[in-house]
Amino acid sequence: MTVKNYLYISDVKVDLLYEQISSSAVQTTSTEFGVDLKFLKWVGKRETEKHITRTAKLERIVEFIRNSKKVGTVDEPSTYFAGEMDMKWGTFMGAMALYIGETEKTAVLLGGSIKHIIGESPSGSAPGSMLPSIFDTLLKSSEAKKDQSFEPSDSGDPTSQTDVGQALRVARLFRAPVQRLEFLARRYVVESVDGKRVVIGSPYFIALVD
Repeated sequence: MTVKNYLYISDVKVDLLYEQISSSAVQTTSTEFGVDLKFLKWVGKRETEKHITRTAKLERIVEFIRNSKKVGTVDEPSTYFAGEMDMKWGTFMGAMALYIGETEKTAVLLGGSIKHIIGESPSGSAPGSMLPSIFDTLLKSSEAKKDQSFEPSDSGDPTSQTDVGQALRVARLFRAPVQRLEFLARRYVVESVDGKRVVIGSPYFIALVD
């Protein structure tokens, strides 16, 4: 087993999916995710044989998602995307865990709840990692309000090119240490802004790359 130095684990997403693949409704789950039913039953059987730890549960979910054949790369994201890249990260405006990295083709913004950062108190209140919370925190930050060119889209769609572009501009103002990170995330938005692909998602896990 590979030992990882985890920085972030989304227990909410992990637990939700783990309950589904461990439940009696494995046939439905296998159909929705495109995973062989025998694999699901095998996973369930293994977990009844021992006490499952937090990281072991995460490993099962990562294994399950990778077997779904719906995991893309940073530059070619699918329903999920995974990779290694240099990212700046930390708590943003005291309200969200934010991870930002860029390749020549793609800018990646990963947002999640502060309570999922390893070492943080699980009782702390913070926005969730769903798309509305990510946009709400980025677009309503003090940096955005001070930017006189900030004009939120009036389309009612937070995934419009205008709002995605503004989210990227705000994220780039975020000052934080840069480290080499590995992650697996759920894709929410893929949008082209000024010739660059912007991918916004929510991580299942983020770990330091040695």
